[in-house]
Parts: sequence; structure tokens; C-alpha cells
Amino acid sequence: MTPSPAIPRWKSLGPVTVFTAGPWEAIGFVWLLGLMALAIWLATPVLRLGAVVDPILAALVGAALAATTAIRIGDRLAAIRQTMAAFVIAGIIGGAVLASIAATTIFAPIIERAAPCAPLFPSRESFAGRIASWILPIALFGSWALYLIARMPVIERRDDLLHGPRSRFRAYSMTLSKLLPLRAVLTVLFLVTFVVIAYRREMPLRAKTSEDAAVMLQSPTIGVVDRASGGAAFAQLAAARQAMEQDAIQLLEQLSFDRAAVAVRRCGCNWLAPGDHADPRISNAIDGFAKLDEEVDAFQRSGWQPSAATAAAMLKILPLWSNGPSVAPLRVGDFADPASVSPGASVRTEEIDYRYKEEAVVGVRIRSLRKNNQLVEVGIRLPGRAASERSLLDVISHRVGAAPVAGPCSVGGGAYCAVWRLGRLDLRCGPEDTDPTANSLMWLVFYEREYRSSEQCCGGIATASATPPRGTGHQ
Repeated sequence: MTPSPAIPRWKSLGPVTVFTAGPWEAIGFVWLLGLMALAIWLATPVLRLGAVVDPILAALVGAALAATTAIRIGDRLAAIRQTMAAFVIAGIIGGAVLASIAATTIFAPIIERAAPCAPLFPSRESFAGRIASWILPIALFGSWALYLIARMPVIERRDDLLHGPRSRFRAYSMTLSKLLPLRAVLTVLFLVTFVVIAYRREMPLRAKTSEDAAVMLQSPTIGVVDRASGGAAFAQLAAARQAMEQDAIQLLEQLSFDRAAVAVRRCGCNWLAPGDHADPRISNAIDGFAKLDEEVDAFQRSGWQPSAATAAAMLKILPLWSNGPSVAPLRVGDFADPASVSPGASVRTEEIDYRYKEEAVVGVRIRSLRKNNQLVEVGIRLPGRAASERSLLDVISHRVGAAPVAGPCSVGGGAYCAVWRLGRLDLRCGPEDTDPTANSLMWLVFYEREYRSSEQCCGGIATASATPPRGTGHQ
């Protein structure tokens, strides 16, 4: 009797032999499910980007990619089979560590500041991160597809599948009933874990307040995922910032400096993301409060001694934009009609000190007609003895968007003075001492022109056609 030919040693299935000599009905169905999961992964920014920029998710994906690759390599190389467990564990650890490091280095998104005082926000994906976010899921799918058929034997002789002492039915039965379900369960477990972690860590819309949202969006992963998803959270933050800007401007006009400082920092710094721009009035106040904080904090330790720098800071904070043709600065009321005003008109005077961090930083003097309470003058006393600081007059020109019609010029004792024409009102900045010195206090006075018809500064008022300085704007 002629002996049966020897059956060759089984080899694991490859992608092609699945359909030519393997259980393609079962494997093909599972692969199809995997392709559907891959398509959902690539179409979902929180999953696609989270896999490369979040260290925990990247470590999870790196470990899975390393594990499936190591199992396939070990199945192919006989020398590794005896130490398969150690080989796979080493691969998992190495893959997780390398992926986590890459997520915080070469794959990390680009982060920028919208202003020097603003925090760092992610503005866009890095080039390497964008490429990896598409390639890594595809590579994991390919490695998983090969892992799924590892240790599955090739049917080399169809006749031996169900007949004879060397029947391969047992081998395929064990593979399909134990290995394949186990690998499918591990796959589902990985996907569920990945999705749960991604949505628990990377969804910024759960923030209860705008302050929380601003902090959450500073996270590289959350910020870049939101931008890739359409920027809904950044848009909500921008809307909250613009609303806060209006509150800040109103507080500045009320000279409520302590509350204004908080609102200004929120809308001009803390909530300002790349691509957004603060109102110029807020930007000026940011610089002013920064210098004012420095001055006040330094002098509170040794007594309040405001300097010329304090006056310059206040000029950036004061609401010089709020004066109109008939409305007084600080929105304290309407100016009287010029026909009812004369230099000798009977007026009442009210003076108020406004504080910041418990220090009086400016004084406001309001003069109004006794007969109808309409305004004729609003004066603001600047902190610090800064009459000799001619640079303050340049700051005022920049804030009001006009050149002075008289001055700047010296009015004696080293003090300077200038006058601006703003519609029907005049604005004078200079000392009010009859015999000024370089250490005199500076006053910023808006007044009805008829009330101070004899006002002299630099020999009188020039015409209103003076050419404004270059670069000035209404701020």
C-alpha cells in the first residue's frame, strides 16, 4: 500500500490566502466591520486628532499598534515563539512610550498668543501631526487585520479538511471558536476604551463658565480638536469676550477701576485667542493697568507716591473716547447750550476722588450751571506731579485722534500745556497753578468754549484746521 504523502508544516494565513485557502467568510466579515470603524475614526476629529496629540490616547494607540505587530512578527519567526509573551509586552511598553513622547513633541499642535498678556492657545495642527492623524489609524487597521489571522493555518489539501487522521477541521474549529472571538472581543474593548477616554478628556463644551472654557481650550488637544471640528467652543468664547468688552468699557466710563481691571484682563488677555482682536480701548487699558499695578504695588509698601509714569498709565485707562459734540466725558451729563453760558455764569462745583486698590488715582471736578444743572466743565486731575512730562501730551493726541490746536508749549517753571478742539468742546491739559513749576499737578479739562473764552495756552487757540499727527486714531 502506498503511504499517504506527508502533510507540510502549517503556515499562518496571509491576506491573500484568506480567500484562497482559509475561512474567508468569517474573516472577511470582521474585516468589513473594521473598515467601517476606521471610516468613523477618520471622520471624527476628536478621535483622529486625539490619537496623535493627546499623550494618553496616543499611548493607547501606540501600545495597540506595537502589540498587533509584535504578535504577527512572532508568529512568522520561529525563534521568537518561545519568548512570545515577553516580546509582545516589550513591544507594548515601547510603543506606548514612543507614541506618548511623539504626541507632546513632533505631533503637538502649534500654540500662539494673541497678545503679550494672553495665554497660549492652540491655533492649528502641526504638519507632522496632521499627516500622522490620518496615517496612524490606517496603519493600526492594517496591523490589526494581520493580527486577526495570525496562527490560522493554510488549507494545503482540501481533502484533509474533513477526512483522515490528519483532519484540519479541528484546527479551524479551534481558531474560529476561540482565537477569533477572543481577538474580536479585545478589539471591541480597545475601541470602547479609546472612544470613552477621548470624549471624556476632549470635549470642551462641558465647561460651566467662560472662564472654565478659556482654561480648557488652552489644552493642546481640546483646542486643536475644537478648531478642526468647526471652532464652536472658540466661537462661544469669542462671543463671551465681546460681551465682556462692553461691560469693561462701561466700567471704565464709570471710573470703577477695580471692577474694570478684572473685566479688562478677561476680555483683553485671558479670553483672547489667536485670530481674535481686542477693542483698541481695551488694549490701551491693558497697558495702563499693567503699569498702574506696578506703580501702586510698589508704592503701597512705602507710601503712595505717584509718578509721571502713573499719570501716563491713567491716560491709557481714562475713557477719553466717550466725549462727543455735546456729551461730557465719563458720561456724567450734557453740556449747556453755548448761548446760555458766559465766563461769569454762576456755577456749582463737585469734586470726587476715584480709587484703585484703595489708592486715590484720579480726582474729578464737575462744574455745572446753577440754574439748570447743565455742565460747563469736567476736569480730571492726573496722579503724580507730571507737569514737565511733555510726552503725556503726545499720549493724549493719540487717544483723542487729533493734534493740539495750541501747543504743546512751556507755560513757565518747566511745565507744559496744550489744547485740543473736539467738536464744540475744548480739551486742555496742563497745570492750573497761577505760577506753575515742573512738579505741578496736571489737569485734563473738557469745557464749553464760551465758559473759558479767555483761556490762554501758548498765546491763544489756533484754528481747528491743524494737521493731525501721523498715526493717530480714535481710540
